[in-house]
Amino acid sequence: MSKKTVNGEISISQTNLHDIKKIEFSFENDDSQSENEKDSQSNVEENEFEKNEGNFFEEDLDPDQHKDPNTCLNWIKYKENSCRYDSFMTIFCLVLFNKDEGFFNPELSEDNDPHTEQYKMLCKIAMDINNKNFEALFKLWNYLNLPIHPSVTGTTKVSIDKEGVGRYGSVSILIPLLNSVYGMRFQYLLGSYCYTCGDNKIQRKFFHVPINFELIKSNSIQSCFDSKIKKTDGWKCFKCEDKNRSEQYLLLDSPNYLVFYFETEGKRIQKIYNDFKFDEAITISKLGSTREERIKVKYNLIGTINYPYENHFTSSVKDPMIYEHIADGWYLHDSALNDGRLVPRNGFCNIVKENPFVFFYKIDLN
Repeated sequence: MSKKTVNGEISISQTNLHDIKKIEFSFENDDSQSENEKDSQSNVEENEFEKNEGNFFEEDLDPDQHKDPNTCLNWIKYKENSCRYDSFMTIFCLVLFNKDEGFFNPELSEDNDPHTEQYKMLCKIAMDINNKNFEALFKLWNYLNLPIHPSVTGTTKVSIDKEGVGRYGSVSILIPLLNSVYGMRFQYLLGSYCYTCGDNKIQRKFFHVPINFELIKSNSIQSCFDSKIKKTDGWKCFKCEDKNRSEQYLLLDSPNYLVFYFETEGKRIQKIYNDFKFDEAITISKLGSTREERIKVKYNLIGTINYPYENHFTSSVKDPMIYEHIADGWYLHDSALNDGRLVPRNGFCNIVKENPFVFFYKIDLN
């Protein structure tokens, strides 16, 4: 098939987009593989990931765990399978809420988000924990175990945390609470074109928290993000239903924070982490002041949630603000070890050994 270029246009009226009137997408039919074909080819056999079964970090699980207690910082202790709440609250308190109270102000939360009330409770609990009332964490756990009012979820009452207090579960149910923060979600345009019938659509959408990634066929966090927004082919057409539609993303915003979540609680990263680059900084390209201009925006890694071994979560934070003081460098928090203290780590290379799978980035304004 010969190469063909089709332009789509959309009118934009918002002033924060620099009064741009039209956005132009360019779709090239370059005989590349369809996304569906790529997915089918990229399904790596499970056996490839089973070669390293067992405790991947058995030889050197925590080389810094027994440092001088005087260099450690008292924090949340493990209790009744609380590690997933411990790790999330460590991130939220020490590198988000405490360091950027204006941005995470619960009074400025999204009123139309279904988790707004839960987010406000999260902020209240964060203030209690900052005052060393660590038992308040269980108030949040109990609160998220309550069925949400039908006016929020529709006709059925549903708990955010369905596992119940004191039971092991996933940390993934906690991260979407950040969608209630005004500005955490960011806009993009999704342009699509069908090479069969010529149907051309442009939609305004949002990335929600967290942005989910699959590890297969990517070798870094940067490449995972780039792969997610690149032009892809082989989609089913809305009009003729032929699988000959292309999609292309155009980012409109550069939010203050980005949160990336690798599916399967990090197990796959754990098994092949030697081949994967955990970027301490990434860049995104957003729309500039003209339809052709793209602005590169840098983000720096400030925290991770980790899966060091089965059924356990830890967290890592960079330059945490704890008890109104900033501690320089990377710290690891494993609530089940060191009496719940934050332990200093000698660089991010030691954090990688904890098998991180949730990544929190902050925009670099310098």
